[in-house]
Amino acid sequence: MEAVLREAEAGSPAALGALEHVGRWLGFGLAGLVNVFNPRLVVLGGLFGRIHPFVTKTLEDELGRLALPASRKLVRVVPATLGVDAPLLGAAELAFEPLLADPAIWLRPRDVLAASA
Repeated sequence: MEAVLREAEAGSPAALGALEHVGRWLGFGLAGLVNVFNPRLVVLGGLFGRIHPFVTKTLEDELGRLALPASRKLVRVVPATLGVDAPLLGAAELAFEPLLADPAIWLRPRDVLAASA
């Protein structure tokens, strides 16, 4: 994928065509999700976030063609701003969730924590 992205950045017609094809199918899939779930925002992460600059027009065209007009007016598709570390940050947040939900419980002596587990 790195090579395709490098080629696309360099303006390679083959790479840009391949990404356009992916953008068309991504738009097709997202249109179905938009029609069913009616989201206001779709965040593309990982690989899809990385190709977003190359597929934006094709993706938007497919959404305009296939999504219900009322749903299409509401939804925005954007790349994730956390980048490739987003899954790691999410996992870290899950690990800290018990602490954030009830910080006072962690101030109790350890023997009380062990007894409540």
